[in-house]
Parts: sequence; structure tokens; C-alpha cells
Amino acid sequence: MPALQSLLKDGYLVEFDAAPFSDAQPIWAEILTGQPWYRNGCAGYATPLRSLNELRIFTESDLQVQQVLLPAVQKGQCNVVVNVPILAPGNEDRTWMATQVRPRWLQFLQVHY
Repeated sequence: MPALQSLLKDGYLVEFDAAPFSDAQPIWAEILTGQPWYRNGCAGYATPLRSLNELRIFTESDLQVQQVLLPAVQKGQCNVVVNVPILAPGNEDRTWMATQVRPRWLQFLQVHY
């Protein structure tokens, strides 16, 4: 993991307080944006639509601040995302490995060791 060493050397540390949350969404929102929940807008798994009985799952498109963790990529490159519940698989520059696999051909890929 040589890349981790350079990240620790050249990066900076940020401490997040995820103590009030039990859902993954607000915690991931803080990691992805570098901003606390009261700035990024994600306080839970879902957000009400017209009433508390009608909810919609909170996704990255609902964030009120810019996402900074995943870098912009050039044509022919992609970000690989593994099991980050707030992120959506719709971006063409994102390889998605979770309950849905994008691009689809990856789910049939066989890895040989």
C-alpha cells in the first residue's frame, strides 16, 4: 500500500464526529464532502417528500455542498466505488461494486489468482 503512505504524508487529517448517527448515509456524506451533516444536508437514511409517511432515500444528488472525495477523471479513466450507500451508480465515470454492478460486464468477470 505505497499509495497510502503518500496520502498520509501529503494529505491532512480531518476528525469527524459521527456519534449521533446509526445510518451509513450521514457518515458517508461527511466523508465524501468533508463537511458536517448540518452543512452537507444529510441527517439520515431518507428524507421526507410530502410527509413523514412518504420518504425518499438520500443520495449524493441531495447533498448541499460539493463532493470532494472522488476526483474528477479524464476520458477513459474511472472511479471505483465499493459499497458506499449514498453514492449512485449512474455516473459513466464510476465503476460501481455493490448491490448493483456498473458497468454490467463486471459482474460476469472472473478473477484468477
